[in-house]
Amino acid sequence: MLKFRAWELFAVAVEMEKIGEAFYRTAGEASSSDDVKKLFHELAIWETQHQKTFSDMGKHLPEELLQDASVVDSEELEMYLQTFLDEKVFRKSRSFDAGKVKKFTPEEALQAALNIEKDAVVFYATLKGILPTQKEQEEVERIVQEEVKHVQILTSRLLKLEKN
Repeated sequence: MLKFRAWELFAVAVEMEKIGEAFYRTAGEASSSDDVKKLFHELAIWETQHQKTFSDMGKHLPEELLQDASVVDSEELEMYLQTFLDEKVFRKSRSFDAGKVKKFTPEEALQAALNIEKDAVVFYATLKGILPTQKEQEEVERIVQEEVKHVQILTSRLLKLEKN
């Protein structure tokens, strides 16, 4: 059985947002497309705002959620969370190869960003489903919707670049 404390999931969320911000800053600075540079600058700012939101949510948890470990009682959910945390957060996403990112074409950078945002949507939607309070669920839902907007924006820009 997977056990976690709610603050640990918020810490993972903050880490994911930091990685996203660093990716957007690195890829944006290196992009040959002014449109992609501008977009990635805006996305980096949003990621910074999400870091603050998740950090604040983690700090304002009720005392029992800070101390008591929650148990994920669904085998499928447990497998998903464990795999996601192992694969996306603890191994691959902790950092990225900045040298490789700097060599991305605008299309490659947009595709990589799209993958990051899709992972975030799935993780945060899952996180929302296991949070104990409606207030926390609503705040995470707001971020899920922002991440979905990021997916839509990135998809649109990618399609626009592919047509040119």
